[in-house]
Amino acid sequence: AEVLVFHGGAYWVYVAGTEKAAAAYAALGFRVVMVHYPLNDLTATLKYVRALAKAEGRKYRWLYAHGDSAGGGLSALLASQGLVDGAFAWAPTVDLVRWQSETQPGFHDWTHFRDYGLGFGAVLKDGSAITYASKRSSPLVVLHGTEDPIVPIAQSLRLKAKWPNMILCKGPGGHQPGPMTPIGAPFGAAVVNRLYRAQRWGTRMPRSSDCPKF
Repeated sequence: AEVLVFHGGAYWVYVAGTEKAAAAYAALGFRVVMVHYPLNDLTATLKYVRALAKAEGRKYRWLYAHGDSAGGGLSALLASQGLVDGAFAWAPTVDLVRWQSETQPGFHDWTHFRDYGLGFGAVLKDGSAITYASKRSSPLVVLHGTEDPIVPIAQSLRLKAKWPNMILCKGPGGHQPGPMTPIGAPFGAAVVNRLYRAQRWGTRMPRSSDCPKF
């Protein structure tokens, strides 16, 4: 099985941290692809990650995605469209249309994108997992802090309402770092590994009871 690992950074910078996730997946026997997607160009990013998922899906029967924050948004997006067999997302940006208005004042300004301008609202909608989420979407497990000012948990709650087989694990704290930081990467790898084993060998699927206890 292979897993695509997406870093965070609000779609315009690289934020380290997913290396721990990559190591956790590798220890479980996954082939890991650390995805450095185009920055500062949301249209190019969406095109790149979708093409990558389709290409890797042709090479590997079992393909998954993992991401934090903006990377979690990309991970969830691929799962919402069935381009991966399942995904894990930590505090994902899943509704870009409403994200800027929901964040703490002054956090995000879309004007740094090169493709900002006429029609950009359509790009934001196309890049949002909530646009495609349905009962036909691939399984998704989300870990989200209840006090997150950067990507409010309201994003994941709205997504859950449209995605019946999504599991939402809620925990204390805000974005990162916080109380969930030490467990995020190993939990994501463990739950995707459980999903892979269930899909391949018919063992138990992940459940809400698998969520970390705080």
